[in-house]
Amino acid sequence: MTADLFVSLLKHMMRGRRKPLNIELDSLPAHKAKMVQDYVASTNGRLELHFLPGYAPELNPDEFVWNHVKRTGTAKGTLAKGDNLQDRIEADLLGVQANPRLVRSFFKNYWRRSVKGMLVQFYQLKPRVWRAMGASGLAAKSPEDRTL
Repeated sequence: MTADLFVSLLKHMMRGRRKPLNIELDSLPAHKAKMVQDYVASTNGRLELHFLPGYAPELNPDEFVWNHVKRTGTAKGTLAKGDNLQDRIEADLLGVQANPRLVRSFFKNYWRRSVKGMLVQFYQLKPRVWRAMGASGLAAKSPEDRTL
């Protein structure tokens, strides 16, 4: 994915939209490129991009799709002579797409995991922020002493 292609996709998604759009993304460099930032700014708040932490596969439903395909699809068998790897992978992905219950399972508890991950990150960073602000007494509390 390039920044150009991503901006084209965003423009397509924004065409005819009346309500604001919030998109949660991984940290692919193309997603954070200046060209993308400029386009998002040009939407005057109608488009917001939110980024997952640098490495958080447990928060990214795409990872569940790829894990499923690896466990149950093409990777499980060998290619026969004349088979095309891309065709097999696309067939596996179309099989996933055709199964709404399976797709929903990739998002099951997604928001709970997502919010929990953000809270854990916040509380891990908080003591450093407190120390930087000179509030060392607050930073001395152990994570167990903090209630969510």
